[in-house]
Amino acid sequence: MKNLRSKINDWLEQLDVKWKAMPIGKQQRYTLLLFSSYFFLSVLVMLKVYYDVYKANAKIAIDHIENPIIKKQKSKALPLDSIEIILKNKLYER
Repeated sequence: MKNLRSKINDWLEQLDVKWKAMPIGKQQRYTLLLFSSYFFLSVLVMLKVYYDVYKANAKIAIDHIENPIIKKQKSKALPLDSIEIILKNKLYER
């Protein structure tokens, strides 16, 4: 783990040295390119969100809240020869 961390630190130091050796005009150009691409991606994401909201159905379905446990029990058919049911019945018998 220390070896990996030292390799990453060395790589970052090399990048920093290369960045500082680069002319100021080129640094400014790269920074402007970075922020403009970030701005462009942000605008695209916002447009996509607005499009999805606009396209969505404006009507909201309002229904009664149903108990999911009862709904689950209605849909789940219990097997007749389940060992679990037999053991449960024997545990709770008097």
